[in-house]
Amino acid sequence: MLAAERRYPARMTSWRYLTTEQSGDRIVVEVELDISNVDWTYAPGDSIGIDCYNEEAVVRRLLGRLGEDPERLVTIGAKSSGPSSTPAVPQHLEGLGSVSLLRLVQRFVDIRSIPKKAVLRLMADHCSDAGEADDLYFLSSIKGKDRFKQEIELECNTIDEILARYPSCKPPLALLLQVLPALSPRFYSIASSPLVQPSRVRFAFSVVRWKTPKGVERKGLCTNWLHDLCTEWHRKEQMEGGSGPMLDVFFAPSKDFKLPEDSSCPIIMVGPGTGVAPFVGFLQHRNTLAEERKAEQQAMGDRCVGRWRGMMMELEDETVEEAPQGQMWLFFGCRHPDQDYLYKQELLKLQRDDAVQLSVAFSRYTDKKVYVQHKMEEAGEELVKLLLRADSLFYVCGDGAHMAKDVRATVVRLLARHGGMEAMEAEKLVSGWTAKGKYLQDIWS
Repeated sequence: MLAAERRYPARMTSWRYLTTEQSGDRIVVEVELDISNVDWTYAPGDSIGIDCYNEEAVVRRLLGRLGEDPERLVTIGAKSSGPSSTPAVPQHLEGLGSVSLLRLVQRFVDIRSIPKKAVLRLMADHCSDAGEADDLYFLSSIKGKDRFKQEIELECNTIDEILARYPSCKPPLALLLQVLPALSPRFYSIASSPLVQPSRVRFAFSVVRWKTPKGVERKGLCTNWLHDLCTEWHRKEQMEGGSGPMLDVFFAPSKDFKLPEDSSCPIIMVGPGTGVAPFVGFLQHRNTLAEERKAEQQAMGDRCVGRWRGMMMELEDETVEEAPQGQMWLFFGCRHPDQDYLYKQELLKLQRDDAVQLSVAFSRYTDKKVYVQHKMEEAGEELVKLLLRADSLFYVCGDGAHMAKDVRATVVRLLARHGGMEAMEAEKLVSGWTAKGKYLQDIWS
């Protein structure tokens, strides 16, 4: 857990699956939290940071393997400023005070990430078997980089799994704590607007599970931890009732990925999968603002109609202004309309109300795989016309390894095709938009 941001306790008030049972291995969950006691105001486009914990059983197994009692209390003070024989305190562990080893490792130390080569060298230093030590030294060397990639990186081996492979390896916990990284918070895009429910915030996440090249099943730490909290709460609620679990959270304001102050500016949003989450918040926010303005205009208009000397009069009131709503165009993508169409009913209702223009791509619905960039190609001329407006903004949220690159290449190609410019000129234009904050991205790999 990183200590830079103050944490607030937030209780889970509800959760639901956004995918159906037919979606197979793809599971997306939405969680709603009560933030009434949080001293912070969020805006659409912001993210929520969540502290997650290592599995208790895994931590106990690791500590037992190192010959440590999980319940043993240790006192961790501030970082020592002078020379000392005691191992230095890592910055992320400073000032914890009295804490059990179980709590220390479970909440503050990342034991699930792929160990760096420095960790392997430390482990090699503490092997009583020369053959095991040599093997670990080789894995951490330049000559052993191919084996390291195949056996450690691609298989996502964790520290406890490597220890199991080398029985004579017994590094002191104090030294391991110096080289193992901090357990970092996870960030999720907020999928709501404070205008709708100021004391609630919701976010969505995919439950991350995959298989390594050797067929070993792996799980993402935070998403599976959250999913387990949800299902455990459901089980207890069915049997005993009671309130939802508590999470330690903080808000991560977005510097640029936010709605323009002028609601008349048209916005184009590209968000396949859970990348749609911030745009659900955008749509909620803008449409709530539009409804509030409409109600205010009607109220002001009523005040301008009345009797004067027995005659009905309608007076022009300069304070009643038209507040045009800028066009909102969402490109969303998923596998199948009946499996993982996230926020389907909400988005379709907004479309029926003419509150959003929807272009949805389904990659597993027919024999032809259709992605968001294909929908952009279909709407090329209209899309470019909107993009070339000085007041329009373009947002991309989701996978940065492939999708975001494909979307950018599509924008460049469409500008060249429909914007009357060369490819190099289109590329330069998009780069300029990025620098100026017209082309905005919230992406991850």
